[in-house]
Parts: sequence; structure tokens; C-alpha cells
Amino acid sequence: MFIIYFLLLCSFLLFLISFITNIKSHQYDGRSEGKIVSLNKVCHNGRNNKVYIYYPVYEYTVAGITYQEEFPFGDECPNNLVIGEETIIKYDKKIQKNLLFLEKRMFI
Repeated sequence: MFIIYFLLLCSFLLFLISFITNIKSHQYDGRSEGKIVSLNKVCHNGRNNKVYIYYPVYEYTVAGITYQEEFPFGDECPNNLVIGEETIIKYDKKIQKNLLFLEKRMFI
């Protein structure tokens, strides 16, 4: 009997988490095509050495206004981020500068 209650509780918690995640994802309900226009190189101090992280800057257009925003997640290898790479991004319709990367489309 305890196992059944435990499983019901777990399934309810999973449902609640997925519901909250779904609500948060609807904040980013605008879609646009964007591309990487540049890479920002940022130096971070490691334990014994410096580590360089490359952050892509995406350019995308919403309602005739072009935005260039740095994506908050970077990569240590600049070869993984190709300038000119097109992507589909989601953005917040209230604040278009808030973007969320979706998927890679093609290499140019």
C-alpha cells in the first residue's frame, strides 16, 4: 500500500514539474531565424591557468528591428561555433532581447 502512495506522489510531482516548465517555456513564444555574427572571447581564471570561453553573438530580426545579443552559454573551442551558422531561436515577445536557442539549421 505504501508503494502505491509513493508512486502516486512521484507521478503527481512529475506532473507538477512538467506543468511549471511548460508555463515558463510559453514566455518564449516568438520565433525567428538568427545567425552567429561574431564570437566574444572571455578569459576565466582556472586553478593554474587561464581558460578562454567563446560566446556567440546572434543577430535576429523581430518586427523589422534587428537585434544582436550574446548567448549566455559558450564553448571553449571556437571551432564548434561557426560564424554565419543559421539557427531558429525563440524570444520573449514582451522583451525581444531575451532569446533562447532552439536548433541548428545550416552552415554557410
